[in-house]
Amino acid sequence: MTASNTPAQVSRIHQWLAARSAWQRRGIAVVAGALATLGHAPFQLTLLFVAAITVLVWLLDGVADRKNKRWSAFGVGFYFGLGHLTTGLYWVSSAFNVDSGAWGPIWGIPATLGLAAGLALFWGAGCALAMAFWTADARRIPWFAVSIFASEWLRGHLFGGFPGFCRAMSGRPASQCRSSPRSSAFMG
Repeated sequence: MTASNTPAQVSRIHQWLAARSAWQRRGIAVVAGALATLGHAPFQLTLLFVAAITVLVWLLDGVADRKNKRWSAFGVGFYFGLGHLTTGLYWVSSAFNVDSGAWGPIWGIPATLGLAAGLALFWGAGCALAMAFWTADARRIPWFAVSIFASEWLRGHLFGGFPGFCRAMSGRPASQCRSSPRSSAFMG
């Protein structure tokens, strides 16, 4: 952030994140996304989810002054989503172990990574949309929330949707994550 739009007090962590190179930011985003997974069942470590989203916002702050800030925000969001969804959807690879002699390790991991990468495009789009309205003050947080909500809503409705692993379920017991067909139709 430049001196013209830098908040009066910025933490050292925030400054450190802003000073990272593009690949370092991507790596940090993947790790933060993976930590965000721990906010969901069965772990329910909601504070880790909140911390991971905070790191994502700080990473977005770090790209707000770049020339191609929307593409940079898309990249940060994509890699966050990739880390989050790869660790959260690991179970998809288990389907390939039914006939592991034919499909097992050859297809299970690529299928999981492919699904996670496809769904991470929505996180990237949400972060790029948020960057269109980004400010240096607290107004960026509601814009971020609305943008991620919009991208998650699209993810749940396009192409038949994939309603599992919703952000709103972070911190809820697994028994509350099951929804009726009626609410699933509404949520995606």
